[in-house]
Amino acid sequence: MTTPLSPEFVAGLTAGEGCFDLQFRRDIRKERKNNSVYYSWKVQFVINLKNKDLELIKKLPDVFKCGTVHTPTGYARFSIQDIYNLYHIVLPFFRKHPPYGNKQKDFELWAEAVAILYQNKTQKTHKGTRSFARKVWRKKSFLQLLKLHKLMQPYKSLRPQGYKWVKEAERFGEALED
Repeated sequence: MTTPLSPEFVAGLTAGEGCFDLQFRRDIRKERKNNSVYYSWKVQFVINLKNKDLELIKKLPDVFKCGTVHTPTGYARFSIQDIYNLYHIVLPFFRKHPPYGNKQKDFELWAEAVAILYQNKTQKTHKGTRSFARKVWRKKSFLQLLKLHKLMQPYKSLRPQGYKWVKEAERFGEALED
Protein backbone atom coordinates (compact mmCIF):
# COMPACT_ATOMS: atom_id res chain seq x y z
CA MET A 1 0.00 0.00 0.00
CA THR A 2 1.38 3.42 -0.90
CA THR A 3 1.16 6.39 1.41
CA PRO A 4 -1.19 9.12 0.13
CA LEU A 5 0.18 12.63 -0.26
CA SER A 6 -0.83 15.14 2.38
CA PRO A 7 -2.43 18.42 1.25
CA GLU A 8 0.42 20.33 2.90
CA PHE A 9 2.99 18.32 0.92
CA VAL A 10 1.10 19.05 -2.33
CA ALA A 11 1.02 22.77 -1.47
CA GLY A 12 4.78 22.73 -0.86
CA LEU A 13 5.42 20.73 -4.04
CA THR A 14 3.33 23.24 -5.97
CA ALA A 15 5.29 26.15 -4.51
CA GLY A 16 8.50 24.61 -5.87
CA GLU A 17 7.49 22.77 -9.02
CA GLY A 18 3.93 23.83 -9.85
CA CYS A 19 2.56 26.26 -12.37
CA PHE A 20 -0.71 28.18 -12.46
CA ASP A 21 -0.87 28.80 -16.19
CA LEU A 22 -2.97 31.37 -18.09
CA GLN A 23 -2.44 31.79 -21.83
CA PHE A 24 -4.08 33.70 -24.66
CA ARG A 25 -3.61 31.48 -27.70
CA ARG A 26 -3.88 32.14 -31.40
CA ASP A 27 -4.76 29.26 -33.68
CA ILE A 28 -4.58 29.51 -37.46
CA ARG A 29 -6.72 26.94 -39.25
CA LYS A 30 -4.62 26.31 -42.34
CA GLU A 31 -7.05 23.72 -43.68
CA ARG A 32 -9.76 26.36 -44.02
CA LYS A 33 -10.14 28.87 -46.80
CA ASN A 34 -8.32 32.18 -46.11
CA ASN A 35 -6.47 30.65 -43.10
CA SER A 36 -9.07 31.53 -40.46
CA VAL A 37 -7.62 32.79 -37.17
CA TYR A 38 -9.16 31.88 -33.81
CA TYR A 39 -8.25 33.08 -30.32
CA SER A 40 -8.88 31.42 -26.99
CA TRP A 41 -7.90 31.58 -23.35
CA LYS A 42 -6.28 28.44 -21.94
CA VAL A 43 -5.91 27.85 -18.23
CA GLN A 44 -4.35 24.92 -16.41
CA PHE A 45 -2.66 23.73 -13.24
CA VAL A 46 0.59 21.79 -13.85
CA ILE A 47 3.33 20.10 -11.85
CA ASN A 48 6.45 18.94 -13.74
CA LEU A 49 9.11 16.69 -12.22
CA LYS A 50 11.96 14.60 -13.60
CA ASN A 51 11.12 11.03 -14.61
CA LYS A 52 12.76 9.69 -11.46
CA ASP A 53 9.76 11.15 -9.56
CA LEU A 54 7.12 9.47 -11.73
CA GLU A 55 5.71 7.52 -8.77
CA LEU A 56 5.15 10.80 -6.93
CA ILE A 57 3.40 12.36 -9.96
CA LYS A 58 1.17 9.28 -10.27
CA LYS A 59 -0.21 9.96 -6.76
CA LEU A 60 -1.48 13.46 -7.64
CA PRO A 61 -4.70 12.35 -9.44
CA ASP A 62 -5.69 10.62 -6.18
CA VAL A 63 -5.31 13.90 -4.29
CA PHE A 64 -7.45 15.95 -6.69
CA LYS A 65 -9.70 13.14 -8.00
CA CYS A 66 -9.03 14.47 -11.52
CA GLY A 67 -6.17 15.38 -13.83
CA THR A 68 -3.87 13.47 -16.14
CA VAL A 69 -0.29 12.22 -15.98
CA HIS A 70 1.94 12.41 -19.05
CA THR A 71 5.50 11.23 -19.45
CA PRO A 72 7.19 13.17 -22.23
CA THR A 73 10.89 12.41 -22.68
CA GLY A 74 12.85 13.22 -19.54
CA TYR A 75 10.08 14.33 -17.22
CA ALA A 76 6.68 13.49 -15.72
CA ARG A 77 3.81 15.95 -15.90
CA PHE A 78 0.55 16.19 -13.97
CA SER A 79 -2.03 18.63 -15.31
CA ILE A 80 -5.62 19.68 -14.80
CA GLN A 81 -7.08 21.65 -17.71
CA ASP A 82 -10.85 21.25 -17.41
CA ILE A 83 -12.37 24.56 -16.27
CA TYR A 84 -15.02 22.81 -14.16
CA ASN A 85 -12.38 20.88 -12.20
CA LEU A 86 -10.15 23.93 -11.88
CA TYR A 87 -13.01 26.00 -10.47
CA HIS A 88 -14.64 23.37 -8.22
CA ILE A 89 -11.62 21.31 -7.10
CA VAL A 90 -8.29 23.12 -7.56
CA LEU A 91 -9.39 26.57 -6.34
CA PRO A 92 -10.96 25.27 -3.08
CA PHE A 93 -7.96 22.99 -2.48
CA PHE A 94 -5.43 25.82 -2.67
CA ARG A 95 -7.64 28.23 -0.75
CA LYS A 96 -7.66 25.72 2.08
CA HIS A 97 -3.97 24.73 1.62
CA PRO A 98 -2.26 27.76 0.04
CA PRO A 99 1.11 27.37 -1.67
CA TYR A 100 4.02 29.13 -0.03
CA GLY A 101 5.83 32.35 -0.95
CA ASN A 102 5.35 34.07 -4.29
CA LYS A 103 3.40 31.08 -5.61
CA GLN A 104 0.52 32.16 -3.35
CA LYS A 105 0.40 35.59 -5.04
CA ASP A 106 0.51 33.88 -8.43
CA PHE A 107 -2.33 31.58 -7.33
CA GLU A 108 -4.56 34.46 -6.23
CA LEU A 109 -4.23 36.18 -9.63
CA TRP A 110 -4.77 32.88 -11.43
CA ALA A 111 -7.80 32.09 -9.26
CA GLU A 112 -9.43 35.35 -10.33
CA ALA A 113 -8.76 34.47 -13.98
CA VAL A 114 -10.26 30.97 -13.52
CA ALA A 115 -13.39 32.52 -12.00
CA ILE A 116 -13.77 34.88 -14.97
CA LEU A 117 -13.27 32.06 -17.48
CA TYR A 118 -15.71 29.83 -15.59
CA GLN A 119 -18.36 32.56 -15.58
CA ASN A 120 -17.87 33.16 -19.30
CA LYS A 121 -17.98 29.44 -20.04
CA THR A 122 -21.43 29.19 -18.54
CA GLN A 123 -22.74 32.20 -20.45
CA LYS A 124 -25.19 31.58 -23.24
CA THR A 125 -23.65 31.56 -26.69
CA HIS A 126 -25.20 32.27 -30.03
CA LYS A 127 -24.61 30.63 -33.38
CA GLY A 128 -21.80 32.02 -35.50
CA THR A 129 -21.88 32.26 -39.24
CA ARG A 130 -20.56 28.74 -39.81
CA SER A 131 -22.72 26.78 -37.35
CA PHE A 132 -20.29 26.86 -34.46
CA ALA A 133 -20.97 28.37 -31.05
CA ARG A 134 -19.28 31.73 -30.65
CA LYS A 135 -18.55 33.03 -27.18
CA VAL A 136 -19.82 36.51 -26.41
CA TRP A 137 -17.27 38.24 -24.19
CA ARG A 138 -17.96 41.24 -22.05
CA LYS A 139 -15.25 43.79 -22.66
CA LYS A 140 -14.65 44.30 -18.94
CA SER A 141 -14.07 40.57 -18.35
CA PHE A 142 -11.72 40.25 -21.33
CA LEU A 143 -9.66 43.27 -20.32
CA GLN A 144 -9.47 41.98 -16.73
CA LEU A 145 -8.01 38.70 -18.04
CA LEU A 146 -5.38 40.66 -19.97
CA LYS A 147 -4.53 42.62 -16.83
CA LEU A 148 -4.26 39.44 -14.74
CA HIS A 149 -2.04 37.83 -17.38
CA LYS A 150 0.38 40.76 -17.18
CA LEU A 151 0.32 40.82 -13.37
CA MET A 152 1.20 37.11 -13.26
CA GLN A 153 4.36 37.45 -15.35
CA PRO A 154 6.75 38.42 -12.50
CA TYR A 155 5.87 35.12 -10.77
CA LYS A 156 6.81 32.98 -13.77
CA SER A 157 10.21 31.54 -14.64
CA LEU A 158 12.80 33.79 -16.22
CA ARG A 159 12.54 32.26 -19.69
CA PRO A 160 10.56 34.19 -22.33
CA GLN A 161 6.87 34.11 -21.48
CA GLY A 162 5.24 34.20 -24.89
CA TYR A 163 4.01 37.77 -25.16
CA LYS A 164 3.60 37.39 -28.92
CA TRP A 165 -0.22 37.42 -28.87
CA VAL A 166 -0.74 39.96 -26.10
CA LYS A 167 -0.80 42.94 -28.50
CA GLU A 168 -3.38 41.17 -30.66
CA ALA A 169 -5.40 40.34 -27.54
CA GLU A 170 -5.34 43.98 -26.48
CA ARG A 171 -6.60 45.04 -29.91
CA PHE A 172 -9.27 42.37 -29.72
CA GLY A 173 -10.33 43.59 -26.26
CA GLU A 174 -10.54 47.19 -27.45
CA ALA A 175 -12.80 46.11 -30.31
CA LEU A 176 -15.33 44.45 -28.00
CA GLU A 177 -18.51 46.26 -27.18
CA ASP A 178 -19.17 47.15 -23.53
